[in-house]
Amino acid sequence: MEQQRVEVVVEHNFISPPSYTVDDAESEPTSAAHLSNCTTQEISRTIVSDYELDSDPMEKNRAETSRRLLLYKSALKGDWKRAELVLNDYPHYVRCAITRNKETVLHVAAGAKQSVFVEELVSRMTRKDMALRDKYGNTALCFAATSRIVKIAKLMVEKNHELPLIRTFREGTPLLIAVSYKSRDMISYLLSVTDLSQLTAQERIELLIATIHSDFLGKSFYFFTKVILFLHKLNLH
Repeated sequence: MEQQRVEVVVEHNFISPPSYTVDDAESEPTSAAHLSNCTTQEISRTIVSDYELDSDPMEKNRAETSRRLLLYKSALKGDWKRAELVLNDYPHYVRCAITRNKETVLHVAAGAKQSVFVEELVSRMTRKDMALRDKYGNTALCFAATSRIVKIAKLMVEKNHELPLIRTFREGTPLLIAVSYKSRDMISYLLSVTDLSQLTAQERIELLIATIHSDFLGKSFYFFTKVILFLHKLNLH
């Protein structure tokens, strides 16, 4: 059942948290477009030498697609042992896009609420890897913000403290996304790790309006007041 979301319009700026579906699970991710996401020289050399070992480009492409699909399904199901078999031989896949929306394995696992899988995966990733974004500008923390699993968000932020301030291409922060999904525990955590002084005045207003639209006033006056006080300290005027 799809989670209820709140969409906020502020001065004609449409803010929509990233939707997570499993539609791609029914189709194979195309590999050619996603290799461009593996940009470091080390990864490029790995891919090139891997291709050179195979004299049949079409067969190689099928193998690439098969590995990416296996990682996708493993991330959805939380099957770390199966994913580990691929990552042990192809470690660069932790930072490659594996879906048509250019989501990494971490994006998929976070959206699927697979906390154990995420923990294992994060241990293999660098601080820079954590900031990889999909075609909409969402980091994996944006997906974690929709998952309502605070442990997943903590694993990411502990690896890269800058994640809470990395915006989507629509200028949405993970905190704003969590508010839109009405996830109180996630919001409380992201409030504690997001430097609100780094938000623009417009972003603070959007956060305030999203909080109101999420109806926290009716559900928890204390929580709503906490958000208001945070924003008031930053002077919205």
